Amino acid sequence: MDGSGDISITAAEHEVLTEYFRLRFRLDDMERQRLYFRGHTDCISYLKKVGALN
Repeated sequence: MDGSGDISITAAEHEVLTEYFRLRFRLDDMERQRLYFRGHTDCISYLKKVGALN
């Protein structure tokens, strides 16, 4: 646990760890996409507010 030396995990543990990382990356991607689209929504409402869009 101190960050040095070898580790070993079983095949089942490896499968669980792989699934965890897959889900974690998917969640991160979903969050980035949500922020991206939220930024566009905010931009459009701001442009409408200042009269740049109808």
